Amino acid sequence: MAIGNSSNYISDLLNAGNDAFSNLYEVVLTPNGGFENEGDGTTFTMRCKDFTPPDLSGGDPYRVRYVTAFVDWPSAKVNVTRTFDLTFRVDSNYTAYKRLHLLVKDNFNPNTDYVNTDLTDLKNTSFTITVNVLKNGSSSATESDKMSLYTFNNCIITGITPIEYKQGDASPITAKATFVFGDMTDLQTSL
Repeated sequence: MAIGNSSNYISDLLNAGNDAFSNLYEVVLTPNGGFENEGDGTTFTMRCKDFTPPDLSGGDPYRVRYVTAFVDWPSAKVNVTRTFDLTFRVDSNYTAYKRLHLLVKDNFNPNTDYVNTDLTDLKNTSFTITVNVLKNGSSSATESDKMSLYTFNNCIITGITPIEYKQGDASPITAKATFVFGDMTDLQTSL
């Protein structure tokens, strides 16, 4: 009897499926008008070190009183952090790093003291970021093996940290890009 129960536990565990792992994701950038000079397409995927979605919360409640009774009522406000950072690994050809700098160039260029403040240009200079989870755990996953978690629209880059070089350490090179987005869709909760 005990052997039958234990094999049922194992079969229940195997039938439960795989757990979600925090390192099985990809970040896809789709420019709205950039990368015309790149020969390998307009969409590219970055290998990011980590991704933390922006904070979303309801507004601070306010107190409604009437005589001796009161209730804390939610305010008509939503607190949204409209920025997020992506720390990405720089590949051997610096492709992602160069492409992100091409996107930055459309919005600001510190070498020429240029800053684009015209919001009507967003349709051409902004891009969409999609965060996907890889369901089969393979970097060669097909589209059917991916599940989209977040979509950020009308994104622009507000800065990229420069690459640091050093002696005595052969770790992969990383850089961090800071993004601002116009709207976001949490595809897990439909928010």
